[in-house]
Amino acid sequence: MKKGRGSGPGKGCQRRHRACFKKPPFSGIPLFPGVFLFCLSHFLGMQGCAPVARRAVLKLRDPDPEVRMAAAQTLGKTRDPRWMAALKALLTDPDPEVVQSGIAALEKIGDPQAVGSLISLLNHRDPGVRYLAEKALLGFGPEAVSPLIASLAHPDVHIQEASARILGKIKDPSAVFPLIAAFQAPFADRVRIAAAVALGDLGDARAVAPLMEALYEKTSPALHEVPRALAKLGACAVSPLIQALGDADGQVSRMAMAALGEIGDARAIPPLIGRLKSDAPFMSRAAADALVEIGEASVLPLMSVASEKGKARQRALDTLIRIGADGVAPLLEGLQSDPARYEAVALAVLPEIGTPAAEAVAALWKAPDSSGNDLWGRLLLAMGPPAVPFLVEALKGRDLHLALQGARILGKMGDERGVAPLMEALASDEPVLQAVSAKALADMGEPAVSALVSVLADPEFSAQGMVRAVLKEMGAPAAEPLIRVLNSDDALLVKRAAAILVEMESAAVPALIRHLSDPDLAVQRHCAEILVEIGAPAVSYVTEIVDRADPGRLWLAVKILGEMGDPRAVEALTAVSDHPDPKVRYFVVEALGRLRDPAAIPVLVAALKDPRMKFHAAAALAGLGWRPKTPSERLYFTSASKDGGISASQKAAFRARLWSDLEKKPFPEKACAFHALLNLFGEPVASELARFLERQGSLKMARLFIESGLGPLVESGLDWLARNIPQAFYDDPEAWLRPLAP
Repeated sequence: MKKGRGSGPGKGCQRRHRACFKKPPFSGIPLFPGVFLFCLSHFLGMQGCAPVARRAVLKLRDPDPEVRMAAAQTLGKTRDPRWMAALKALLTDPDPEVVQSGIAALEKIGDPQAVGSLISLLNHRDPGVRYLAEKALLGFGPEAVSPLIASLAHPDVHIQEASARILGKIKDPSAVFPLIAAFQAPFADRVRIAAAVALGDLGDARAVAPLMEALYEKTSPALHEVPRALAKLGACAVSPLIQALGDADGQVSRMAMAALGEIGDARAIPPLIGRLKSDAPFMSRAAADALVEIGEASVLPLMSVASEKGKARQRALDTLIRIGADGVAPLLEGLQSDPARYEAVALAVLPEIGTPAAEAVAALWKAPDSSGNDLWGRLLLAMGPPAVPFLVEALKGRDLHLALQGARILGKMGDERGVAPLMEALASDEPVLQAVSAKALADMGEPAVSALVSVLADPEFSAQGMVRAVLKEMGAPAAEPLIRVLNSDDALLVKRAAAILVEMESAAVPALIRHLSDPDLAVQRHCAEILVEIGAPAVSYVTEIVDRADPGRLWLAVKILGEMGDPRAVEALTAVSDHPDPKVRYFVVEALGRLRDPAAIPVLVAALKDPRMKFHAAAALAGLGWRPKTPSERLYFTSASKDGGISASQKAAFRARLWSDLEKKPFPEKACAFHALLNLFGEPVASELARFLERQGSLKMARLFIESGLGPLVESGLDWLARNIPQAFYDDPEAWLRPLAP
């Protein structure tokens, strides 16, 4: 069958693939099916490559940019240099994306004849075109060097700049001198900057001298790039840079230090250490930055400076901290070589580095042949939180010595993450570990309290005695949590908490004092009882409340002092004996009666006239062996004594005296006389007192009648109020019926 036009492979394609039509050299051996199919598909694909490429060339002139781009892609896939001219024409296409497709196709073909055309695109208006042109030129490598060197003299500075940049990335030594020339005036600033970067990228020692000269040139536009370029040159730039450290111009010296830091050559460390000691802050900071860049190699020299006295000590410590994890290994090596000299340095630096340092120190601490166990323990303690996981691991391990040391360190550290493992150790079967863990929990203080209190009444926790001992030893930090459980429904927990607080003595007193005004009355009551049991160590604290006349806690403080029975409280109690709160006065008299101190007699005598406490006062005076000295004292003492044994003639005299006081004295004495009459004569005087109210009635007197609790007198008081001061009665009638508080 005759083939039509365009069918079958072209001549060029036939030439390139003639081997496909030859008989295979191993024709006697049958081909595997897979190999056969591959060869067949390859052969069939080649049959139509030339016509497809020719059609693609025709489509390069299509008005649709998408078609032109697809055609360029097709031609690029052929990798056939015959299509170079057609593709080069695309580089002037008005559509930047079409130009980019042309660049990509030329790059695939890889013919060096495209280099000149690609260089012309380095100043294209589209950044994508410029980027792809640079990328393609880099792909040509050494074949692009000569044209790029020539383009350094191109009239367009953008092409000059890009050419210098690409030459640096290709790294061909033949570009060194052309780039050195481009680094000088009269080239444009942007070209000189690109040349400086390129010289650094080349890494050729021949660039050191011109770059060093530029380091001293204040007006060089590439000055900020010179230190980086010198750093890229590496070891060959170290000596001239070290010489530049001594330049009188601080800027030159600092740029040299920056370059030396990037190079990281150990030769630079001694002169940089010298600059670290400079009094000029910018100079010492630049030296520190360079030493940090050098890193590990600078650690031991910095440790030497940090171990000495002087201004540079803190700078050296700060620099070591900035080096961070990379400096841990050499620092620990230096520490092992001379612990006495470098321990303070390690204690200042390693905690700031954190977890990497803690991990390294913990490994040394746990090493079987470790001879500096105590040293590593001190370092772990100084590191704080980052060291906790390693200490907990040791506490749970089989090495008893490490477990004991880990427990001690956790206790001193006070991190709450150590509480649970220490509680487990407290309940262990190893007595020594139990004791050390108990001490550690006590040292830990507040973070451990909650865990200890939570097992205080737990029958399944075997070490109850140890828990109580720890809480007692802990003292003040445990007081508040123990007080908080005093309102618990668990009677055993309350009992044990109270017992521990009593055993704490002075350590628990401030917290107990604070809770005397607790809103929970059960807590108030328990705290008061515990203070009474503590006794002498708490007296001064309770007395202080009385001295301040603390309104919220005064009456309770007075009551506590009375139950304590400590004679040191007499002075404070007598000072508040005339307090307006009857509850305070009541407990003052009760307390003074218990104390039986003769100094309290005047207060007790005065209390004989107070109806709320006269009986307590009389009993206390009798207990002191006191006897009345005046008729008035005899009258009130006798009326307040339950076994007064008053004769008929005495009663008559007392009656007359009391009525006289009731008629003529100020109200406080009227009130005393009123209650004395009731005490001595009872209900028979009610009618007389009612008539007295009608004659000399007042709001205070009516209130006295109502508060007496005696039915006829209460009715008389209410009736008088209703008739004479109705507003006072009707404002709050319930108030007149409430009994008088003790």
